[in-house]
Amino acid sequence: MKKILIWTTFLALLCGLWTGAGALSKRANQPVQLPYHLAAQGVLPESLTAVSFVGNRPAMVATDESVQFLKSSGQTANRVKRTGPAQLFLSKEGNFVGIQELSDPGEGSGGLPTLIFTLFDKQGEKLWSHRQSLGGDEPVPSFYLCDLGRVVAVKPMESMVTFLDEKGAPHRELRLFDEASIEMERPIACAFSREGNRFVVNALRQHAQPGTELSPRMAGQSFLALFDARGQELWRRELEGEISDRVDISPNGQIIAAGAYSVRGLDSVERMTCLYSGEGKLLHSFDFPFRHAAFSSDGQFLLLAQKSSLHLVETRTGQVLWEKTLPQEAGQVRAFDLSPEGKLALVMAAVGSYQGFQFVYNSPRIFLFDDQGRQVWQEDFAQDTFLQPLARFQEDGSSVLLAFQKRYLIYAQEK
Repeated sequence: MKKILIWTTFLALLCGLWTGAGALSKRANQPVQLPYHLAAQGVLPESLTAVSFVGNRPAMVATDESVQFLKSSGQTANRVKRTGPAQLFLSKEGNFVGIQELSDPGEGSGGLPTLIFTLFDKQGEKLWSHRQSLGGDEPVPSFYLCDLGRVVAVKPMESMVTFLDEKGAPHRELRLFDEASIEMERPIACAFSREGNRFVVNALRQHAQPGTELSPRMAGQSFLALFDARGQELWRRELEGEISDRVDISPNGQIIAAGAYSVRGLDSVERMTCLYSGEGKLLHSFDFPFRHAAFSSDGQFLLLAQKSSLHLVETRTGQVLWEKTLPQEAGQVRAFDLSPEGKLALVMAAVGSYQGFQFVYNSPRIFLFDDQGRQVWQEDFAQDTFLQPLARFQEDGSSVLLAFQKRYLIYAQEK
């Protein structure tokens, strides 16, 4: 009987040690929740349509009526009125702001509207204006800005790309596909590298043509092309997918993410994302698309998002380090950022709906993931809304900046 009691006690102790070790192991595998606190906040206009920041303060605030350029004290340095449906363009860091307007047709213009694009620096000083007449059915071009003040105008229908010089005059104008027909719905996606010395274009050359009894189906064609800052084409590559989609480029211009897809039938669409080197070499292909992309500062890590799906990719090896699907109730990804070293991923999700004539995003939710894809922070803002999302890391690589319709918030890690 005594031996039985001894063995029973020994087994109980052993089980306790095993259970404790298991609990410790389980806790060790759980993510460490990062303690974030509200470090700063401020007021923004209720009619906000866009905002840019310098450090912890708003530097440019746009509403339906005007664009205000602010001093470090918060006072208005310059104000530019917006007339009619004026469209705003920002460089990635907000160092330059472009305002696109359409003037009413005047006498001597043949009844055609005039497009006016004006470039401002971050202090609100006007640098130049570019004017051109538009044809009756000619769509308004898109403009792309880099943080060195370079501007490119793109006319998708004609596959026309125009590099503007330092005074806003056309420096180099080229048609991507000389022999291609004009397409009313020609997808063209473009992006500047952060330094502004590389400009990448992902464009459709021709749509697929259905086959007949007398002729086979003609596949669609899309190309990826890279240009230098002055508009000199460095290379172009035909994409594996037939129809071009999104594109982005790493800050140093050494890695390019290009999306494309092919329609194989009524309910069959093959989507892909391809990574290219700065020299045009195909590095890796993935069987998922992306709508948003964010690189680490050295281009080694790439965060991709499509609706509610997230993928973190190591660009050198092509390894998908982690992938996530956000909860359905959180809505879709509206904005996100990757920390400079690629160790933290910041995601803003929200549900969208029409309110009157505007599409408004409601009840944003913020997620923070570590380099293994573990969620380490979450914050809900059930009462907030926004028209244009803004969520990004600050220069320290850990503090985060969020902007909503009436306020902005800065959260910092507790030390």
